[in-house]
Amino acid sequence: WGGRQGDRVMFEVKGERSQKAVEALRSAFEHRVTRVDACADFDAPGAFEALLGPSIEVKKERRIMGGKAGDWDDFPEKGRTLYLGSQSSPVRMRLYEKGLQPEYAHLNKPDWARIEVQVRPAKDAKEAFAKLSPMDVWGASRWTRDIAARVLEKHIDPHPAGTVYRLSDRETALRWMCKQYGAHLTSLAADLGGWDCVGLTISEILNDQAKGR
Repeated sequence: WGGRQGDRVMFEVKGERSQKAVEALRSAFEHRVTRVDACADFDAPGAFEALLGPSIEVKKERRIMGGKAGDWDDFPEKGRTLYLGSQSSPVRMRLYEKGLQPEYAHLNKPDWARIEVQVRPAKDAKEAFAKLSPMDVWGASRWTRDIAARVLEKHIDPHPAGTVYRLSDRETALRWMCKQYGAHLTSLAADLGGWDCVGLTISEILNDQAKGR
């Protein structure tokens, strides 16, 4: 807090107590999120490979940029990570061998794999993502919904991470006009020989009205 943040207070929650902290925040405050991660853990022999296959399929089908970390060829026992989405993308996914990270070696869970979606929502979406469940966070993009359907066996409704599009007052008025008088406008275009003539006719009517005729 303070500095360039002004009155804004920002903090980060990680780890196994995150869900309880989120619940407490939501019950006490109206807030926005700048980033939210949702993960699913699997701990069984071959878990990483089972998650890897569908992730690669979606990557190819949706033409998602990605990358790898770790030495997959010579030292896979040191842990592998697959990334989908660029570092600058509002939506990114990680699949990695959590149990092979040095800080978790004492748990003796070499088959522990984690698949995780990271979302940096834009503008209005920050408010929407502050209220979503961890599973709904997977709705941030079409390709993350694809992965959720294949890996988590869940259908997720879309929850776009980009700006929520809102019609301007003018667009709203024009849409209402077209809905209300669409049949008359279409008939007028047919009588006059084209839509460009409709525009000229409306312009003439507006000019006459402005002059009080």
